[in-house]
Amino acid sequence: MSALTKKKYVMAEADEEVDELTSMQSVQRVLSSPGSYLFQIENEFGERSLASLPQKFRNTIWVKRNTFVICEPIFEGEKVKHEIVRVLQPENIKQLKKMKQFPLQFENESHHAGGDGQNCSLTKEKEERDESDGDEDSDDDLPMIMNRVQVQYSDSSSDDSSDENTDEDCPGLESSQ
Repeated sequence: MSALTKKKYVMAEADEEVDELTSMQSVQRVLSSPGSYLFQIENEFGERSLASLPQKFRNTIWVKRNTFVICEPIFEGEKVKHEIVRVLQPENIKQLKKMKQFPLQFENESHHAGGDGQNCSLTKEKEERDESDGDEDSDDDLPMIMNRVQVQYSDSSSDDSSDENTDEDCPGLESSQ
């Protein structure tokens, strides 16, 4: 089976409804990714362990922090205790809540985090943008890029010459004239 066909089936499986969890499956929350397709996960009791992402999900479905996953235990090995069976989408979480199979501890925390356990700051910004006038063409309604230095521009009309480089400002530079 080609990689493209395999990716198509994996994406179709991710969009399907969630069946009832088996006795071996559990809902876990992803805390971090130490690398090599391993994820540190936490169950509803706060117990942490490592889970591996199977080959079929790699480069197809991306797992971020605070994402909920369905895991099954792995009995061989010492460090990796679980294998990720499914990455839950917000619709899947709602289905599990209706079936009362979503852990109550995660349910309480997901209300504080925005309903599906994800960071909802972009959603709030979008709602505020929808409420405000959409006629203006400004960059103020774009979400901030958090990994860039934020530059503050000010309109000062002072006549300082501090912007000009002089020989006194740079003592290591000498004029070559």
